Formats: sequence, structure tokens, C-alpha cells
Amino acid sequence: MNFAVNLKNARKRLRLNQTELAKIIGTGQEAISKYETGKSTPKIDKIPKLAQVLGVSIDDLLDNWGQP
Repeated sequence: MNFAVNLKNARKRLRLNQTELAKIIGTGQEAISKYETGKSTPKIDKIPKLAQVLGVSIDDLLDNWGQP
């Protein structure tokens, strides 16, 4: 899996929608959508917050970072 898939799976596991996750981490729903489709990646300061909110480690979230 890659970051986009890991993020989406973790979000869905918590039954959060993109808008809810966006509000929690201080970004827009559009950004979450782009992260989950691989069209964009979060700034480095958002990654620890995403991992914390989603209850996963940064390593788990970034597993296979940059691999198709």
C-alpha cells in the first residue's frame, strides 16, 4: 500500500469523513481528497498530526511512501 491508501483506510476505520478529518488537522476537505487520490502530499508538519488523529504510527502511515 502507499500513503494515499494508508490514509484513506485509517480515516475510514475511524468512520471519519474527509471534512471531519480536515477540520481536526486544520486543513480543507479538498486537501484530504488530494492526499487520498495521490494528487498531492501533505506538508511535513501535517504528517504527525494525521498519524496521531488516526491512531497510527507515522511509519505505518508512510509505509511504502512514493511507491506506486
